[in-house]
Amino acid sequence: MPRTLGRLLFIAVAVHTLIDDGALALKLRLADMLTPADLRGLPVSGGDAAAGDITVRQLLTHRSGLPDYFSESPTNDGTPTVLQVLKDEPNRAWTRAEVLDYTRDHFDPAGAPGERFLYSDVNYELLGLVIEAVTDERFADVVRDRVIVPLGLTSTWYHHFHEPPSGLALDDVWIDDVKVGGAPCLSVDGAGGGLATTSGDLRTVVRALVDGEPLALATLAADTTRDAIIGGIDYGRGLWTVRPGGIFFAMGSLPELQGASGATGSFAYYVARHDVITGTFNQTGYASGISNSCSPRPCLLSTARSNQSLRGVLPRAVSSPSKS
Repeated sequence: MPRTLGRLLFIAVAVHTLIDDGALALKLRLADMLTPADLRGLPVSGGDAAAGDITVRQLLTHRSGLPDYFSESPTNDGTPTVLQVLKDEPNRAWTRAEVLDYTRDHFDPAGAPGERFLYSDVNYELLGLVIEAVTDERFADVVRDRVIVPLGLTSTWYHHFHEPPSGLALDDVWIDDVKVGGAPCLSVDGAGGGLATTSGDLRTVVRALVDGEPLALATLAADTTRDAIIGGIDYGRGLWTVRPGGIFFAMGSLPELQGASGATGSFAYYVARHDVITGTFNQTGYASGISNSCSPRPCLLSTARSNQSLRGVLPRAVSSPSKS
């Protein structure tokens, strides 16, 4: 069963294909593409005028000045965070308008456009709107037609917009200790994620990008903010670059990784001269060690079925890849 959710990478790839076709440009502003109602009240320093000046480049690189509704940081008025609402109300369905309104109502600006880096799903929700504005199609259909189908991804779909491929269904997903796999609350993740896939399909995507299809991996690494995520993890136009030596000096001899990670612990990284490592925990609490509630398969990686096991993140496994 598909086990990973997330993947802003797919939106970034679709946006760049539209740029290559001339339908978009990195310098285009939101005011050039969206309506005043779309922009009104978005929490960015400078108000609605500044929101209109946010560019496609700034959305891709998370330098828009917009906050992240999916963050665990407190809201500005004591209202529960979105993650807490998802746990408290797993049967509540969300629309994109409701997600953006929640952001408007309960979060302060992160800054002015271009001022600083802040990883925010709001940026990619807005890119979904941009895609729809320039194509007159649902963003999910555009990603399917420009990325999923051309790359032959047979186990990948937007779970809130498309029916799953025959014989496939979402596996368990956990928000801390609450199981939400298949719950309506997962509709909160639209263009900011919302993709169901397998480690095998993720491996196919990253390998294709390494080979330049539908665009070069280096394109997604452009406009890098160094140490964006944490020290040693940079961010470009949808791509993470992990420099082990920047995380801890003793890991300086380990190879660099390029790819992406998701909120539920999904990951897909290319290791030069080796191969692609993919997997997932299907658990938002993976980073803090919350795993006791993943019964009966504690934080099981999808790689255990279709690629490599957890050992795949260690150098000894990376050095002996399988490209079968």
